[in-house]
Amino acid sequence: MHALEDIFKQNIQEIISKKNAVEDAIKRKVQERTGKEQERRQISTDISHQREKFRQLKNSKREKSEEYDALQEQLEELERKRTEILNQIVDLRSQQERIDNDCKGLEEIIRELEGDLKRLENEVSKLDHEIKNLEQKKNNYEDEIREQAVISMNEYYEQLEKRLLKLMEVSPEIEQVKDAYERLAKARNENPKVRALWEAWEEWKSIYEIAQAGAVKETAKIEIERITAEIENQFPGALRIVELKEIEKIIFQLYRCREEDGKYIVFLPISKQTWESIQEGFNGEREELAARVFWSFAGEEPISYDLKYGYPALITYQNPETLGLFIEFPNKKRADFALEEMPDVILEAITYENESQ
Repeated sequence: MHALEDIFKQNIQEIISKKNAVEDAIKRKVQERTGKEQERRQISTDISHQREKFRQLKNSKREKSEEYDALQEQLEELERKRTEILNQIVDLRSQQERIDNDCKGLEEIIRELEGDLKRLENEVSKLDHEIKNLEQKKNNYEDEIREQAVISMNEYYEQLEKRLLKLMEVSPEIEQVKDAYERLAKARNENPKVRALWEAWEEWKSIYEIAQAGAVKETAKIEIERITAEIENQFPGALRIVELKEIEKIIFQLYRCREEDGKYIVFLPISKQTWESIQEGFNGEREELAARVFWSFAGEEPISYDLKYGYPALITYQNPETLGLFIEFPNKKRADFALEEMPDVILEAITYENESQ
């Protein structure tokens, strides 16, 4: 069975890749927009400067026209200054022509700049639209990541519950072994030959365990095999009970978090469906497992059980590492639980999901 983070990483690997690609695209578009915006501001500044020059030239032309009129009046009054005034008039006309040519050039520059400004404004608007679409895609991918986190959480705890239910099962073979051992135990009390056979088996087992390698140990091994075969012949499978006396321990992973008020939250190894069926009064193997969880996890310190973030949880102010969380089943199997902090991305996702409902 994969750990929660493995399942989650596998489920969101492609989404993370797409999200990263979209974020890179956003960065490039934002940088491009920034450059276009700077260019637009520069062109706007240039237009303002050129318009000011145009205004100044218009004013200059007007001033020259007024001067020209004044000189024309002086020409009528001062014929003697006619030649000088005519020269001034020619010069003023030349200046007017230059100003007109300059004005035409500036008007063309302004038209070109205004066209560039409109083009840049359209490009900026297009980039704004593209950025908005990319942001929406990014949000969609983040929603998918949260969805996969919740799916991973449900999948992990449903699989964990199934594994515990499997561990809790008592196989027919074990029942047969127990029955054979009970018949052997009864025969030891009632039949002297069986009792002597059992005592010999135990004695040779003790000799075999303490003897050094050599003839004694080899003899003990032969006798053990002989007596074992005789016992197995009369009580098939009875000696396997010795193997079952050792509890089989399996370690499972549980996840926890800590809230701002100091409470520890340990997410229990039972599914939300089982929690709901308990509330509705159902009584089956899943509910039996839940009862064993509640009873086994209860320590000396005050604890409570409730739904947290939408999942069955143990709630306590005591550090759960000190609780010694485990379950012993009647079939001589035991589930021990190691604790690990709930990954932030999973906790954020189930928090969002729980608050959205």
